Amino acid sequence: MSLPLVYVVILNWNRAKDTAECVASVLQMDYPHCRVIVVDNGSTDGTPEKLHASFPAIDVIVNATNLGFAAGNNVGIEFAMRREADYVFLLNNDTVVDKALLRELVNAGEANSQAGVLGPKIYYHDDPDRIWFVGANRNPLAFTVINWALGKKDRGQFDQIREVDFICGAGMLVKREVWERIGLLDPSYFMYYEDSDFCVRAKMAGYTLLSAPKAYMWHKVPLNRQGEMSPTKVYDRARSGMRFFRKHTKGVHFGLVLLLRLGYAGYQMVVESLRGNGRIVGPYVKGLYEGLVETVPSSGKTHRGSAADAELAEGRPWKK
Repeated sequence: MSLPLVYVVILNWNRAKDTAECVASVLQMDYPHCRVIVVDNGSTDGTPEKLHASFPAIDVIVNATNLGFAAGNNVGIEFAMRREADYVFLLNNDTVVDKALLRELVNAGEANSQAGVLGPKIYYHDDPDRIWFVGANRNPLAFTVINWALGKKDRGQFDQIREVDFICGAGMLVKREVWERIGLLDPSYFMYYEDSDFCVRAKMAGYTLLSAPKAYMWHKVPLNRQGEMSPTKVYDRARSGMRFFRKHTKGVHFGLVLLLRLGYAGYQMVVESLRGNGRIVGPYVKGLYEGLVETVPSSGKTHRGSAADAELAEGRPWKK
């Protein structure tokens, strides 16, 4: 019996060195039926040329502009689907992977017919035995995910395959039928929460989300939250978060979630101001407001609208 064909989609924006390290680790994996796609989101650092020189066997697709995380990845997903991929693995470019990662994920997926989305155990790159993420469950009241494993040293306490509510888009394996049934990532999220949205839609469609912790990788994220507090990131997270909660909670539930989110936002702004990080307050408020008033797509299958179609059409194979 032939192995399922897996396409690994890696999105890059001006991080040639990290992306090259990520690709090199992917090419060392022991899963033989695998292809690699790098989608370059309009970089200005010469990434396509550098990758072509170092890894001539991989596919590199160039977007004319930065389409954001969801729409940029959608270019690679569509490319993979046209080439009959059985699975698509979304992988952040600031990661490196274990050689057995894909084999472990695919084995878990093939063993469970209801499994639609699978994720590995992810460690901090700078503290390689400390867990960053290994699947998470959602608080039904606040509708937020609870990452119980965050920051814990790995002592085997999270080594069992288990059903979860959320798999992080930093390393997410998705079966072909899931993309076909529920659609791609929602391109209305420029960055953040597109993976949360996708996981909610997958569960609504009846698929199981599995944490497969025998597969593992390392992520170059800061060991403290301060490294993630740039005004741009804060704006995008606030805007996308508000859009997500509006899309997936209704009526009284949304009212409760809104109160909780606004209360948390107020607390966060006070804390960051006291830390001398008051520059994020304006972008935070702007993101919350825009996420609250902008039109939000329905929670059903995500179809690209005409504007998104025009953007995604910019993705093209890189040619020297």
